[in-house]
Amino acid sequence: EPIPANIYTHKTLSGSFIVKNPYLEKLLDKKSKNSTNVWNTILEKGGSVQHLDFLTPEEKATFKTSFEIDQRWLLEFAADRAPFIDQAQSLN
Repeated sequence: EPIPANIYTHKTLSGSFIVKNPYLEKLLDKKSKNSTNVWNTILEKGGSVQHLDFLTPEEKATFKTSFEIDQRWLLEFAADRAPFIDQAQSLN
């Protein structure tokens, strides 16, 4: 299931917590770009990394948010899984 953002604030009764995509964080570490400024730009862009010029097109495609993915792909993947599911699946 695609994620809605690569960084977001998770609010609970005990407080608010910033949640970052750990795989993106590891990639940014590898590129020496894991900084507050980079994460702030991702947050300003709604969790998207498409504006980051130091990422390759393949990396940008890997970290697309659910709003950047063509929804027809999700339907095709659901259709592919359907024969192997006993009950039902939700595509909400």
